[in-house]
Amino acid sequence: MYLFIIEMSGTAPEQCANCLGPHSANFADCPARPKKVHGVFRRLTKEQRDHIRVVGAETFRQRNVEAQRHAPDLQQNGPQQDSARSLERSSPRAPSPAASRAPSCIMVATTPEAEEEPEHPRPGSPRKRRIVLITRPHDHDHGHEVFQANVGKIPPVHDCALALADSERYDIVLLQEPWTTTANSRCLTKTHPAYDTYSPVETWHSNSTRPRVMTYVRRDSTLSADQNRPYQSRDILWLTVNDTIIVNFYRQNDERDALDTLLQWPIPDRCLVAGDFNARHHTWQTGPTTNRGHEIASWASENGLGLLNTSDIPTNPHGNTIDLAFSNVPLAEGNVEDHLATSSDHFTLSLTLPNVEPAPTQPGKIRVTTDDELKRFVEIVELGSTAIPVVASSPLELDKLASTLVSLLQSAAKAAGRPARKGARNAPWWTEECALAAAGYRAIRRLYPLGFNQEVQIAKRDFHRVVRRAKRLYWRNLINSFSDSSSVFKAVRWLRSPGAFQPPPLQVDDVVYETQLDKANALRRATLERRTAEDDIQDPWIEASGWTAACHSEFTQRSGRLSHRLSPTICEDSPTRYTARFPALYGAPSGPALNQSCSTAPKYGTQGQPDRGGTNRLKTGRQVSNISCRE
Repeated sequence: MYLFIIEMSGTAPEQCANCLGPHSANFADCPARPKKVHGVFRRLTKEQRDHIRVVGAETFRQRNVEAQRHAPDLQQNGPQQDSARSLERSSPRAPSPAASRAPSCIMVATTPEAEEEPEHPRPGSPRKRRIVLITRPHDHDHGHEVFQANVGKIPPVHDCALALADSERYDIVLLQEPWTTTANSRCLTKTHPAYDTYSPVETWHSNSTRPRVMTYVRRDSTLSADQNRPYQSRDILWLTVNDTIIVNFYRQNDERDALDTLLQWPIPDRCLVAGDFNARHHTWQTGPTTNRGHEIASWASENGLGLLNTSDIPTNPHGNTIDLAFSNVPLAEGNVEDHLATSSDHFTLSLTLPNVEPAPTQPGKIRVTTDDELKRFVEIVELGSTAIPVVASSPLELDKLASTLVSLLQSAAKAAGRPARKGARNAPWWTEECALAAAGYRAIRRLYPLGFNQEVQIAKRDFHRVVRRAKRLYWRNLINSFSDSSSVFKAVRWLRSPGAFQPPPLQVDDVVYETQLDKANALRRATLERRTAEDDIQDPWIEASGWTAACHSEFTQRSGRLSHRLSPTICEDSPTRYTARFPALYGAPSGPALNQSCSTAPKYGTQGQPDRGGTNRLKTGRQVSNISCRE
């Protein structure tokens, strides 16, 4: 945030708001500006700033006395020349048209709105000013916006951090000490519909095994995230987002393992390391070095990591700078944002990583659900059914038939359906009442930025109470709205959730695969390529020796009893329903031939009870295996 004092009118000498000297506030050589030492900007100490303000005020007083001596000469020149000179002097300090049109510019007038500036002010009259606060707008098109905060294991604080990050459109959220719990052998934490959740550990059973960092990545087609795991640690989370490695770090005061692991990790080219370091060093905070701060500073200097924090800007109400961010990305920057206060005992860091290449767009799934889409899908399949081979008796012809069917169905789905992409959306329980409560807490905290008085504690308690009540009412109203089977299915689906976390790196034998493409190829090789063509049955049409009618009867009875315990999975629709939907496909010349060849094999596990439509519904959960047996 930048502070400019724009002079509106009058001829009184200008005075800097920082050093109180006789120059403008944006003077390049102002002695109160932060100095760059060894590549790091350092702010002046309180003693240095007070000394500079005393000297600046004395210089301004002497300069003002000299100006008053020449005031009679200036009054004789007339109001027109004085007005012209005033405009000439004020024009270099006026904001540019681009800055005046910026939506993030907040203008605060120091005089009442009812008062208007006189057209020709009297010479020597006191000058009226207005204060312009220009904040840096977030640019999400050319870089990553990273939100970092310690939420202190408090549920409302965790929820507030995710909601604020989503409202400000942050791409990555780095949280330390997240809220976690276990219920019915399930590991739970806070999630948000706009972000994917990444955890260093997938399961835990106590406070000694729970994760102490959590990273969230926005669900966006331009963001591609892969979790890395060079070391097993619950205090460090490595994540590759596009071409940048993001490291989420947490360290307690009395522990050494997390910091030892981080110090021995080799630093890549584009990297960001941010989190709660719980250490002090004169590089980021004036005073004695504590908690291995010298090791952290040496590690950053040796690996070319620049400190993104501004020196002596505290990150907690105690006045300490313990939340740090290091990066070797050029032009990266970081600031402590007061308007992103999460009501925890840590302040929020806003980090910007520029010049990030967007991820390549991946083809998504196709969704065909509406009546119009299904109708169009059937029409395309009927038109393309003429290309299906007429004869399919040899293995080569069967392979050609299968590939033709797959190509036909895929092209029809792409033409008739729509891509199903998971987009980011707001948290449904975050209401306007929650936003107002958060704004009220921030207003109280601005009055006491480094205090723990009763007013701050009451505002924090009221804000947490509002968040809890909003979430409780949302879920209660949602459950009370269930009235049909589809609503009940949504409730049951919660119990069968695959989990809140994204899949971790995959290990096959002794090799670990981290990227999504490598994991997919490893799964394909480990599951689908375990057998080759040499393992196929030479002649599948020869009846197996030892298979008798008694064996067939026993197998049928057991499969019938098993069918009542298993739910239908893939082929739940009856054959007549498929025939009615795709008459052209089933009426093709290859259809009867294929059905006749399949009918020669015994049909195992197809016992069932008639459904409402009069057809037999398969009750076994192994329809795919049954089809393979018939062939």
